[in-house]
Amino acid sequence: MVRNPSLRRRLLLFVSVPLLAVLVCGGIINYVIGLHYANKVYDRWLLDSAEAIGDLVNSDAGRNELSDQARILLQFSIKERNEFAVRSMRYGVLAGDQDLPQPSSKSSNAAPIFTDFHDQGQPMRMASVFLANKADPGDVLVISTAETINKRRALARELLFSTVPIELLLIGIAMALVWLGINRGLRVLDPLAHEIRSREAGDLSPLRTIDAPLEVQPLVATIDALLGRLDRMLRQQQRFIADAAHQLRTPLAGLRLQAERALADPRPETVREALAHVERLSAGTARAAGQLLALARAQAPDESLGAAVPLDL
Repeated sequence: MVRNPSLRRRLLLFVSVPLLAVLVCGGIINYVIGLHYANKVYDRWLLDSAEAIGDLVNSDAGRNELSDQARILLQFSIKERNEFAVRSMRYGVLAGDQDLPQPSSKSSNAAPIFTDFHDQGQPMRMASVFLANKADPGDVLVISTAETINKRRALARELLFSTVPIELLLIGIAMALVWLGINRGLRVLDPLAHEIRSREAGDLSPLRTIDAPLEVQPLVATIDALLGRLDRMLRQQQRFIADAAHQLRTPLAGLRLQAERALADPRPETVREALAHVERLSAGTARAAGQLLALARAQAPDESLGAAVPLDL
């Protein structure tokens, strides 16, 4: 048995698909925004670390070196790989990792530079600051600090996972409200269904469409047009049946009269004349019956009455 499609489910499906698309797009946007602000926070930390290293280098008795304790603190991280480099434009790498890429600027007044690169197959981000070398006034120190970006992505994912349940809850509430709205909206069809259901079999008058919604007006107009065609067809059929009954009544009365005449006067000439009248009246009756049969065929073109089949007489 084929189940009829539900208008409620179809409308809910039409609404749920865009809502789920909004959920996916919202998740992507939340992740991108979370990653953006995570980059800002950790970029600020990298920049502060580079500036702190610069202050340590310039204050270390003019030797442009870092203590072992400072090295341990800068490179110690459980989850991330941290690297740093202290370069002099005149003397090269003074401390740290020599493999870190070197920024292009050579001015002590240059703005901090952030660089993305890969090291040992890991994506990393580096912040570089440019400072005047207090031990050598003509020299410029380039302080670079770098780390892998795992913490940034982890923070963005954490922000995403914290917002997805809230968005799912909001979408669930929205779909529940949509379901209630659909049910309430479809109730406006109940008066129309009640009017059609409570009608008598012969009532083919147009439907009352005052309270029908604007979207249902074409359907109501189509039903009214169908009722109008049915009413005209039934009226024509009734007139035809009345005419056919009148036409059949006259020859049948004549047949009865001629039969009574033949029975009352059994002389051959009287019987022959009565039979001649019977033959003419029978021809008229056959024509009326043919008209009724044509009407039956027109009303049921797909039934057996509409199919002409040869008979073996």
